[in-house]
Amino acid sequence: MRFGTDAAPVEAGSTIVPLLAKHSASSGELLGRAKSIGVLEVDYPSPVTDPAPWIEHLAAFPGPALFPTPAALATAIRPRLHRQRKK
Repeated sequence: MRFGTDAAPVEAGSTIVPLLAKHSASSGELLGRAKSIGVLEVDYPSPVTDPAPWIEHLAAFPGPALFPTPAALATAIRPRLHRQRKK
């Protein structure tokens, strides 16, 4: 049901996934052009599976005033909870 009307089910791979990929790319381009917004691109699985190389980089993005204890980040990352793995 969409907006009170019946609709045929849509296969995720045929429509939704490509639309989300396009939306993600256009959002990234828009943010990259914004002069007042900082952008930190992160490959999500990398810091989840191996957080050590990412800790300082992730903490430096907002800066020490907003993130004074980078070591705390390592305690918050739990790789065992990363469920969407490609097998």
